Amino acid sequence: MKEFAIVLAPVILNTFTTAIFTFIITRKIDKSSKQSKIIFEELENIAVELNTILLDIMSDKHEKIADNIKRLNMQMNKIYLFGSIEAIRIVSYIRKLENQQYIISLVALLISQIRYDLTSKIINPIYWSEINLTDFSKYRDEHNEYLKKVIKHLKLNKKFLKENTNYGEVLNKNEK
Repeated sequence: MKEFAIVLAPVILNTFTTAIFTFIITRKIDKSSKQSKIIFEELENIAVELNTILLDIMSDKHEKIADNIKRLNMQMNKIYLFGSIEAIRIVSYIRKLENQQYIISLVALLISQIRYDLTSKIINPIYWSEINLTDFSKYRDEHNEYLKKVIKHLKLNKKFLKENTNYGEVLNKNEK
C-alpha cells in the first residue's frame, strides 16, 4: 500500500497543480475577453458619435456649435480611456490644432483610425468628406496633402496614404 501511495502522490500533485493553473489561466482569459469586449463596444460607440457630430456640424451652420464642440470633446476624452495609442495621438493633435479648416478631415482620420483599430480595415479619411460634402472636390487635394503630412508626423499606418479614388470622377465616367 505504501508503494501505491508513493506512485500515486506525484500524479495527484500534478493533477492538482494542472487544475489550479488551468483555473487561473481561464480566469485571466475571461477577464481579458470581457475587457476587450467593453473596449470594442466603447470604440464602436465613439466612432458612431463622432460621425454624428461631424454630420451635425455640417448641417447646423453654427446654430449649436458650442454643443457640438462639447460633444466632440467628450468623445475625445473617451478616446484617452479606450483608444489605441494612434487614436490618442490624433486626439492630441486635434487639441493643438490652430487652423480649424482641417478639423473635419482630422476627425474623419480619427474615425478611420478607430475603424482600423476595431476591424483592421483601412478606409481613407478623405472618403468621409467626399461622401458628405457636396463641394469637397474644390478642397480635396489640399486636404489630402494636409492629411498625408499629419499621418507621417503622427507615425500612423502608411496605408492611410494610399491614393484615393475620386468617386465623382468614376461616376462621371460611368455615366458617359
